[in-house]
Amino acid sequence: MIRCRHFLLCLSLLWLAGCANQPRSGAPIRFDPPVRATTAATPSEPGSTLAGLNREADLLQPLAQSELTRRFLAATIALPPIAPRTAYVNETTREYFSPAARAAMAESRRAQLSAVQLDEYRYYYTKYGSPLAYLRALEFAADAKFNDVAGKRILDFGYGSIGHLRLLASLGANVTGVDPDSYLAALYSQASDQ
Repeated sequence: MIRCRHFLLCLSLLWLAGCANQPRSGAPIRFDPPVRATTAATPSEPGSTLAGLNREADLLQPLAQSELTRRFLAATIALPPIAPRTAYVNETTREYFSPAARAAMAESRRAQLSAVQLDEYRYYYTKYGSPLAYLRALEFAADAKFNDVAGKRILDFGYGSIGHLRLLASLGANVTGVDPDSYLAALYSQASDQ
């Protein structure tokens, strides 16, 4: 239990420490975020964001000092491509709804909503950035001898994006993300997101 608490603390430290630190060797690493091929209004082709995410993982390899973080980065190759999906937003309240939630509403409430296309880039990066930012928190965990997430239960409060949750789950963790942002609930409303 202490290790689990320590791991959760390490994940929380990501938000405090950030992932822009220099590598342990002191040599700077050049990092170019993936190039976004489209605007929010024009969804990208499924798989194009994944190609950028895999390139990003390759660039981060020199920072991966532990077996855990090397496996975390390598897991990006198995992330599934995501077809564009539709969510609905109330422009006044900025509250988002899934298609199922919209269908359950009264017509008067549905009339207040605008459709928003969310592509693969939004699926993996949302509005918070790269899921690979968790590399730094996982390095902290590995430094504390937390070297494997297989069979562990991980809770990420304020998860912000599904990418790192999927990566941790692919390494055998039972991962739960909790976030009050209605944008995430609308974006990740399909059964395949669970």
